[in-house]
Amino acid sequence: MFRQIRGKIRRFVLAHTRSGRAYIAQWEKKRRGECARCGACCRLAHRCVFLRMENGLAVCTIHAHRPANCRIFPVDLRDIGDRDAILPDRPCGYSFPADKKP
Repeated sequence: MFRQIRGKIRRFVLAHTRSGRAYIAQWEKKRRGECARCGACCRLAHRCVFLRMENGLAVCTIHAHRPANCRIFPVDLRDIGDRDAILPDRPCGYSFPADKKP
């Protein structure tokens, strides 16, 4: 739980600082895939009140207005690790090829 809270704080700082945005941009170029709509990232540290599950897929009720933490997820491999701790049996739709580390 502490690791997940630390991850939320880390993403908040990254999204709201100049150096953080540069770091995000670096990793975003390497990110592959798309959201699998599993909802695991919406349950990091606590279950998001805007998360709804419909037919086994996650639906964000404020998707067009979601906070920066949500828009940038996953930033890097650490975020995938945090997400995998929530739902280890269903892989994230995003990945970062091993040879693509900045």
